[in-house]
Amino acid sequence: MKVKASGVNTHVRRINTFIKCLGFTVELTKLNVSKPKYKSLSIKEIELLISECSHYFKVEEVATRNATLIKFLFNTAFRINEALTLKEDNIFIENGSYYVRIHEKGKANGVFTEIAISENTYNLLNDYINIKTVPSEYVFSTTRPGPDGKAKPLTRQNFNKSIIDLAKYTDFKHSTNIYKTVENNSSHVFRHSKATYLLNVKKEDIITVKEILRHSSIDSTLIYLNPQEEAINKVRVSNDI
Repeated sequence: MKVKASGVNTHVRRINTFIKCLGFTVELTKLNVSKPKYKSLSIKEIELLISECSHYFKVEEVATRNATLIKFLFNTAFRINEALTLKEDNIFIENGSYYVRIHEKGKANGVFTEIAISENTYNLLNDYINIKTVPSEYVFSTTRPGPDGKAKPLTRQNFNKSIIDLAKYTDFKHSTNIYKTVENNSSHVFRHSKATYLLNVKKEDIITVKEILRHSSIDSTLIYLNPQEEAINKVRVSNDI
C-alpha cells in the first residue's frame, strides 16, 4: 500500500491504537513530516465543475446531488465525512438564523456541533432534498432504495471517484488543468479551495479562518496562506521609517 508523506502519521496513530488494544505499552513515534502546500481551485474552476455536472452525470438526480455537494463543501468548508453524515432533520432555523448539526472530526459519537450556514446554503440543501425520489434520513444519499425502502448515505469513495472522473471530463472538454488538482486532493479540494480563497483573495484574518475550518492548531491553517511574491515585495519596499 502506498502512503503519501502527509498521511504517514495518520497510519502511525492507527497502528498505536491497535497496539494498545492488544495490551502492549510500546508506542511508535510520529515522524517529522512537513505538511504540503495544498493546491486549490479558483472560484471559476469550481463553478465550471458544477456546471458540467449536468452534462457528465446521466441521471439528473445524481447530477443535482453532486453539484449541490460541491457547492455545500465549498460554502461551508466542511470535511467530506461531516457532509456525508449530515441528516435531513439536522438542518434548522433558530431565531431567524440558519444552522446544521454535524458530527465533527474528533468528537465522540452522538456529540454534535452546531454550525451557522447562510440562507443561500440552507435553501440549496432543501431544494435538493425536495427533488430526491428515494427517502433517506441523510441529506446526501444514493438514488436506490435499500431493503427498508430508504437510500443509504453516499460514500466518500463513491463521491471521490465521481468528482475525479468529472474533473477529467471537464479538462478534456474545456482544455483546463483541473484534473490533477482534484486527483491529488479528491473531495478535500473544496475545503482547501475555500481556505485559500478566504486567506489569499478575501484577505480574511487567519484566526477567523482557523475557526471556520475548526482547526485545533493554527499551524494547520497556515498551510493555506500563500502570499504572492509581488505582494511580499510591495510590503518590503513600502513600510520604511
